Formats: sequence, C-alpha cells, structure tokens
Amino acid sequence: MQVINVIDRRHDFIGPWDTEPLVYENLIAGDVGRTVIYRDYGRAEAGTLSSWKNGIVFARYSKGDTAAGADPSDLVFGVTAILFSHAVYSVAVDAAK
Repeated sequence: MQVINVIDRRHDFIGPWDTEPLVYENLIAGDVGRTVIYRDYGRAEAGTLSSWKNGIVFARYSKGDTAAGADPSDLVFGVTAILFSHAVYSVAVDAAK
C-alpha cells in the first residue's frame, strides 16, 4: 500500500511512501529503528520506532529524541520513500544511522 503526502521531519521530506502493515503482536527488538507512518484524519507523518509497551507504540517524529505514543492501528511500517516515481531511500537509510 502507498501513503501519499507523508511529512518526514527527520529528513526534511514530504512525499509518498510504500508501506507494509504493523502488527503489534508481531513486533520484535529488530523493529526498533524502523520507519513508521502515523496516519490520522487525512495527515501522515514518518517517524522512527523507538519502543512499545502496554499496547502503545512509541516513535520519534523529528530529529530530536522525544518520542510520542500512538495506537498501533494508526501506524504502518514505511518501507520506501518515493520521489518522482524513483526510490529515494529505503529502510537501509534507517539502518545506516
């Protein structure tokens, strides 16, 4: 699935992302650091998954270290950001940090 007009303050980017489902029960330690997309009422914002607890997923949505919590049903994993129909960067960017 693709989500359009995603605001990504971490990389000063606004554009579409290819995504995959985020299932809370399937989260593993290796998911920390992955990109998540928060979707709510016509807006979407990219962040970096930092932790989860008691049914809430926490992610950083800016270059800082403050995380915000969200219901997992409002989140998907961001797989690839797309610019002009070309892959700009992917999950590998998150791994390089």
